[in-house]
Order: sequence, then C-alpha cells, then structure tokens
Amino acid sequence: MTPIKRILPALAGALGFVCANLAFAEEAPPPQLVAETFACSYKDGKDWDDKKKAVDNLEAQLDKAGLPKVQAFHWTRTRGLAPVDTVWFDIYPNFGAFAEASDNWDASGIGANVNAAFDKVEDCDAGLSLIQPVFQRAGENTGQDGPTVVVNLACGYKDGAGPGNLPDLGQHIGQVLQSFGDNSPNFAAMRTPITNGANYPDVFLFYVFDNNVQWANYAQQLFGTEAGQSMRNHLGMVLDCSLSTWSASMVMAPDA
Repeated sequence: MTPIKRILPALAGALGFVCANLAFAEEAPPPQLVAETFACSYKDGKDWDDKKKAVDNLEAQLDKAGLPKVQAFHWTRTRGLAPVDTVWFDIYPNFGAFAEASDNWDASGIGANVNAAFDKVEDCDAGLSLIQPVFQRAGENTGQDGPTVVVNLACGYKDGAGPGNLPDLGQHIGQVLQSFGDNSPNFAAMRTPITNGANYPDVFLFYVFDNNVQWANYAQQLFGTEAGQSMRNHLGMVLDCSLSTWSASMVMAPDA
C-alpha cells in the first residue's frame, strides 16, 4: 500500500488512468503496468470501516514522510469462490517507478507504523503482477468516479497452452468487446502474477462494469452471438477459469 513492505505472496481493479480514451482492440497494446497487490481476509469482527482507519493512517504517514501517493484500487468480493475477502492494488507505470517508490518507502521508516494498523484488521499476502490492458471504452467509469462491478476470472493454463498464447487471446478478446458496442464492459485486462506459489492461478482476466445491469447486457452478447461464442471457445482452448465478482473503487489518487 504505496507500498507496505509486509513480506507476504500476491490480485484486479479498475485501472482508469490507462489509455483513458481509447478502445485499442485493433491497435498495438499499451505497455504493461506493474501492480503491487495485497490479497487479504478480514480478521474476526473486522470490516471496511476498520480498514478505512488504516487507510487514513497510511495517507497521513505518507504526507508526514513527504512521499508521493500512487494510484490505488480496492476490491471487495461479492460473489463466487475466492481465497480472500479483498484485494488492494498499487499501480505503477513500470518497474523503475515501482523500484524507486520501494526504496523511498524503506528509507522513510514509516512501514512499521502503517503495517501495524493494517495488521489489526486483515491477514494479507503481498505480491507483484503485470497488467496488460486489452480493451477500454472511451470516457467510461473505470473505478475513479465511484464503485464498479468487476468480473474476475482466475485461470490456469490448459495442457499444451502457456504464456505464448496470451497475446493472440488478448487481441481476440479486445476485438470482440469492441464489436459489442454499448454492451461491452468499460475496461478489460489480463493480470499475470510474478510472485506466485504452487497452485496459484497462472493469469487473471477481469472486466469492469458500471453496474450489474451492464454486466447482464454484456453476458447476453457473450452467450448469444457468434462473436461471443468464438471468444469463449478461444478462451476455453487456452485457460481453465473460475469466476468471482467484486465491488471495486479507487481508494487513493496519485499526487499530481
């Protein structure tokens, strides 16, 4: 959390600052982002109200140390099977920015104070991921203007498939989502964990919607059109996935 240096292994938010006004299905994909992630489960009797106090303390400590804030998103699980209740994402444009922020955090000495506040609320695993955007609708809410619905697929590679299959799959998904027009999600991306252990998903694919009605309209296209069937077939040839849904919002705005 900008970043909290708990040595713990690592999850997908609505990354609104990326390609904010582009639908890039037919274009070269934008650069991958780096996400420091904190996948957490609440301790008994704790909830977001308790965590918000820890977030307020984090911001106060950053201001006190003169450290810049990075864009951060928070997911809360609403449906489906997942091993955690929440996921926090600190988003960096590249590894250089992440490394610089990490060194500055370590040098500031505020980690113990910040970690203690969060440790009272949740048990967390921390990690790093690469995030590759594959689609975005122009001018749509991706988590900066209020809560969004995130549909997250946690996936493992099918036999014979691997990372080399992802670029073609991502391009295909982007093209199909663009063809859905107003029935597309606001944003879609692939997240590939870097720090993952045994039995951890190989890749996450997530879609961001304003609300459940928009998700339902997308699902009708996904299951009721030839383009949607083609995309589902392609996905099924590469990945074996389980689905969960999350409520997501931006919880920290980056310093200008």
